Amino acid sequence: MTMASFTRPMCVLVTGANRGFGKAVCLSLATKLQPHSVLVLLGRTEEGLKTTQAGVLNLNPGITTHVYSKYECGNLDCDSLTSSLGAIQLPGTVTDLLVVHNAGTVGDPSQSSLNTTLQSAQEYMNVNFSSAVAANTVFLEVFSSLSNKTVVNVTSLCGVLATKTVALYCAGKCYRLCVCSTHTYGYTYTYKKN
Repeated sequence: MTMASFTRPMCVLVTGANRGFGKAVCLSLATKLQPHSVLVLLGRTEEGLKTTQAGVLNLNPGITTHVYSKYECGNLDCDSLTSSLGAIQLPGTVTDLLVVHNAGTVGDPSQSSLNTTLQSAQEYMNVNFSSAVAANTVFLEVFSSLSNKTVVNVTSLCGVLATKTVALYCAGKCYRLCVCSTHTYGYTYTYKKN
């Protein structure tokens, strides 16, 4: 299996595409994607995704975009995600898949990890870890026919270096890094934001 290439049309999925870093990734990718590529914007707010979509199409009207506004990390509906992604018709020239896992939250840095309850820890890990693992499974199953796959896990230095006020954030980033490095070994590149 080889990595996705910007020299040919590809299918790209970006989580957290409705704002911030995810939106910036989409706008940057728009300038690099070949005509007939498909860019799928996933996030929580349709308004933010539509703004990103307009910016992408302004930069590259030769690509097709899809918006999935039900990407709620804390309560990911894998059946809905599978159904929506499965309905996307890819041009026959698309053989590459690029997945950019960006969605997540730092949480409340003012909250000490000593005050963390089991429920709040589970909710946090659902948002920042479990949803990314489940979504990755959906992405790779739905687009299993594509021969070249690359998974980018947007992380930070906190994934490998403990930071005093964001213990759960560090743990979530570390978990995602380990899972992406082992389960998708061979076609994963990890970008460290910080």
